[in-house]
Amino acid sequence: MTSSPTTEVATSNLPIAGTYNVDAVHSTIGFVARHLVASKVRGRFTEFTGVITIGDTLENSSVEATVQAASITTDNEMRDAHLKSPDFLEFETYPTLTLKSPRSAPRATTSRSWPTSPSRASPSQSRSTSSTSVPDRQ
Repeated sequence: MTSSPTTEVATSNLPIAGTYNVDAVHSTIGFVARHLVASKVRGRFTEFTGVITIGDTLENSSVEATVQAASITTDNEMRDAHLKSPDFLEFETYPTLTLKSPRSAPRATTSRSWPTSPSRASPSQSRSTSSTSVPDRQ
């Protein structure tokens, strides 16, 4: 008689269920963009808030983050002004960028990049984007 190997699956790698606030002092919402194919521009947003809700399962967990568009910086005033203009963020019309993830789900890949799809805002005057954050227990 032969036996087949068994595989144990971890039931949860989630933190303790609850609501966590993003600690802005110890967190960064940043980005990297290609410029003229040969170089990369790195930037960040300096004003943001976020809440991460950990449920009993990954599917019952969610993330919500809000970034002030005017707080974008690449450490270059001329480029920052262009990023705030209607060519990019149009921050006077859309002062906030918002990420609302109503639930989470496991991915089949181990890739760490999140796709982004900015869209024109609804009446709440916000745009959608992706973010990375570090939670702080509420």
